[in-house]
Amino acid sequence: MMHPTHGRRVTVVLLTLTAMAAALSATVLAQQAAPTRQTGPVIDKFGATFAVPEGSVMPPRDGDYRVKFDVATSASDPSAVNPGIESVARFLNMQVRAGVPATQMKLALIVHGSAGRDLLGHAGYKKRHGVDNPNLPLLDALDRAGVRLYLCGQTAAGRGLGWDEIASVAKVAQSAMTAHAMLAREGYSTNPF
Repeated sequence: MMHPTHGRRVTVVLLTLTAMAAALSATVLAQQAAPTRQTGPVIDKFGATFAVPEGSVMPPRDGDYRVKFDVATSASDPSAVNPGIESVARFLNMQVRAGVPATQMKLALIVHGSAGRDLLGHAGYKKRHGVDNPNLPLLDALDRAGVRLYLCGQTAAGRGLGWDEIASVAKVAQSAMTAHAMLAREGYSTNPF
């Protein structure tokens, strides 16, 4: 027959070992840092993405990519960057980080609807929303990276955006539909995100 204190000791030892194993597992999991988002290498401060594991489907590194993005809505907070516009930076950063040369990335952004305000210069934006346009640094970076930036002329006229208020990096297209048709003729596909 087992001594009564011996059984309690075994139980305490087992509970202690279980607690130590749980603590060790938690420590190991904590040391496996949560994935961090990285900006760049083309657009700094915008377009942060996560690295994916080796063996993931990656873009081929040969040939040109001709991709257009359509953004029709704006961030609800006028002091926030439009996430639709930032997706262009994300796409560009991801592909270049995966080894596609930036010179092979032919990208265009077509803005219309409520997002039209996001292509205003600071003065026009501030007049309407009381803050500088938070999208201008991103738009400038996209422009420097060679992204073609179009504002729908129908949106601008219909929403009372003055021609002289539009950011200098944006070109006014007759309409968003016209810009899409023109870019489709040039072989651009539409990114749905």
